[in-house]
Amino acid sequence: MTLDAVLRQARPPSPLAGRLSAQSLLFALGEGTFMTGSAVFFTQIVGLSAAQVGLGLTFAGIAAFLAALPMGKLVDRFGPKKMWAVSATGQAAMFALWPFINGFQGYVTMAVGMEVIGALGGAAYGAYTIDVLPADERVKSRAYMYSALNVGFTLGSMLGASPWPSTPTTSCTRCLGSRPWSSSSTPSRSGDCRRRRTTSAAPRTGR
Repeated sequence: MTLDAVLRQARPPSPLAGRLSAQSLLFALGEGTFMTGSAVFFTQIVGLSAAQVGLGLTFAGIAAFLAALPMGKLVDRFGPKKMWAVSATGQAAMFALWPFINGFQGYVTMAVGMEVIGALGGAAYGAYTIDVLPADERVKSRAYMYSALNVGFTLGSMLGASPWPSTPTTSCTRCLGSRPWSSSSTPSRSGDCRRRRTTSAAPRTGR
């Protein structure tokens, strides 16, 4: 296979799919960096035990599961793009609370809040991409976006596990990647999305 053929295979199906994939890559890069370093932060800095961290994540996962349906209904009611923006803002606020967590109760509250807000972001992201992508390229474009997510999470995990500490730059990267307005396109049916929530591989912390 020639280099030109490889480049053609790697090219996104459309400019819109390319922009959404770049957003997915940025999001996953920041998310992977933060999540990899979070265990060290909460055990070594906050002083929680590994069991407490795991228990908090369990509570957060249960909360996300219970919130999935209500969050999907919110997306149907208010539109995916608006709810995606709300989720991104809420997740940024949750990350900003990390330096002020000093115990197990605060950690659980933050983790549950982040997962619930992430459920909203995941529902909004899935509905938005269904709305905005043409039907004939939807499957290929979403597969391309998920590939970008995998690359971002891999690179983010490597960065988070490196000796370099997390910096405001990684926080900024994640916030930029979470922004729904990183794509200039608007949904094909402006704002009022009445689609059912579909399962999305979007990152939990909201697109």
